[in-house]
Amino acid sequence: MLEKPVKDFTLNFVSAAVWDNSDEKRTKFSVTLNKSYKQDGQWKRTNSLAARDIPSARTVLEQAYIWISQERRRRAKALSLIHI
Repeated sequence: MLEKPVKDFTLNFVSAAVWDNSDEKRTKFSVTLNKSYKQDGQWKRTNSLAARDIPSARTVLEQAYIWISQERRRRAKALSLIHI
């Protein structure tokens, strides 16, 4: 079974996927950036972007960063409630 990202952000065919790489000791996230395109009637993905894709990439990366920051705070708060 393939792992799925914990969160996706998409704008104009550019996507940022957030992956949870946490372990028992710390919360760790990574982000992958892809662009979808159609070739010969089939959807494909690439990590190569055209200059016109950069604004969309910036937006989805910023959304991913904000989500990660909020998720870290949420998890830290949940841990502090458990240890009371």
